[in-house]
Amino acid sequence: DFTRRFLSVFNSMYADMERAIDTLPGQIDYERAQGDLLGYLASWVCVERDGTADQLRERIRTALPDYENRYTVEGVRRSIRRLTGRDPILIEHFQVSPNRPDCADPELYRRLYGEDPYRFFVLLPEDTFSSQRERQQFQRDMEEVIPAGMSMQMVQLKPCIQLDWHTYL
Repeated sequence: DFTRRFLSVFNSMYADMERAIDTLPGQIDYERAQGDLLGYLASWVCVERDGTADQLRERIRTALPDYENRYTVEGVRRSIRRLTGRDPILIEHFQVSPNRPDCADPELYRRLYGEDPYRFFVLLPEDTFSSQRERQQFQRDMEEVIPAGMSMQMVQLKPCIQLDWHTYL
């Protein structure tokens, strides 16, 4: 009787440990995690803890494909969409090169876009940012997600026709 009771102590500890190990995958499932644990799991895949829990879960779910094409045009577009909630128009140098044979006005293109092949333009509606501070924060955040050696120039579009440097209808 003594031996059975003595060994049951170890059996109880083993059963508790085995139960904890069996439930561990469910505890670290990002689909069910909440609060700090969800943020901790997000840090495992280098996802920042911004936005709602559902947004964080979505970013964890797509972390691998996001990482694989982070520095591509689509990756930059997705980053802008995430930071602003708007779909941007992206213009790369080769799209508006003044040296293209079909370029109607090379001098205008040089004034608008320059000749730097490492610069791209992000066109967003004028009301995308509520303040200058928000706009500057967006530009700082974008420095982290654009390819090395590239520079970004932002053009905010007005909801009217303006015969000036940048006119887009």
